[in-house]
Amino acid sequence: MRNKKNARRMLGMLQRRGVVALLLALQLFLYSYLVFSSSRLSGIVTAFFWALGIVVALCVVTRKGETPYKLAWIFFILSFPLLGGILYLLLVGNISQLKFKRKVADSVARVPVGQKLVGESALEVCSRRELCYLTHSLSFSAYSDTEADFLRSGEEMFVALKRMLNEAENYIFLEFFIVSEGELWGEILGVLEEKARAGVTVRVIYDDVGSLLSFPKGYKEHLAELGIEAHAFNPFVPFLRLEQNNRDHRKIAVVDGKKAITGGVNLADEYINRIRKYGHWRDAAVMLSGKAAWSFTVFFLQMWEVCTGKAENVASFLPRNGFLASPRKTGIVIPYADVPTDHEPIGERVYLHMINQAKRYLYIT
Repeated sequence: MRNKKNARRMLGMLQRRGVVALLLALQLFLYSYLVFSSSRLSGIVTAFFWALGIVVALCVVTRKGETPYKLAWIFFILSFPLLGGILYLLLVGNISQLKFKRKVADSVARVPVGQKLVGESALEVCSRRELCYLTHSLSFSAYSDTEADFLRSGEEMFVALKRMLNEAENYIFLEFFIVSEGELWGEILGVLEEKARAGVTVRVIYDDVGSLLSFPKGYKEHLAELGIEAHAFNPFVPFLRLEQNNRDHRKIAVVDGKKAITGGVNLADEYINRIRKYGHWRDAAVMLSGKAAWSFTVFFLQMWEVCTGKAENVASFLPRNGFLASPRKTGIVIPYADVPTDHEPIGERVYLHMINQAKRYLYIT
């Protein structure tokens, strides 16, 4: 029975890939024909795209945003008017794209990142510019009582993740760009299935493009049979609609609001070198134990609302018997996240603050 299910899932995966490739190829062929053929219709289409490029370039000039970003678009549009204008509208000005961003913004507003711990004031931090930026300008919380363990490889992260999942008593939240069937996901899925049977709430978000080549359509129904709630972030539609460019690259695992893992490791075999797609793969992660882990519960619930459209009572996910006590007395942890709706390049600015303030050394991996 299991072999038949696996065969059906593999067939569904191959069919989905084939349909996606065919539809995209047909759309590209039609566009190329209209632009480059010698017919009268092609001339009309070409003139239209030239006019569209000029209009769009003027709109970009007056649009709010950072100057280098606008200049890059203007240069591209004026250099390739047949393509630049339509690409800008698809990527930036598309109505469905704007609707999607509004949906994300509404979810973030309903599940605010600041004041996450009920009845607890945020730690005041202003000793460095990037810390002030995160805590005061963006309202991310700072925590002083959290253990932070550096996991120097995917293999170390995998061991820590399995141990953390096995400790779950109330809920497990996983949010990853790539979740791929294989040895790693098979072992994780076994733990999730066991925890779901024991009454633990298990929720999984996987990016539909990141997992496009590893999961068949309807994979969340398969997970539902195992007691696991799952949603694909921004489900992929094989048409040239560029709100599909909004992808969820987060890597978050959080258990009971007490422990969390984040970093660069996805749930796929190449990240732990069970397979060698590109040679030996080295990636890293960080495990947080203590109050700072709660921020990742909030980050996850923001995207869960985007996927489901249902409001969440965030306070109901606070640890039932309190946060983990941490012996850590020095240092602070400030979890932060970003969304494509605030026009705020958070990660870029944090890195630039750190680079500009470095006095003795700067390590970048």
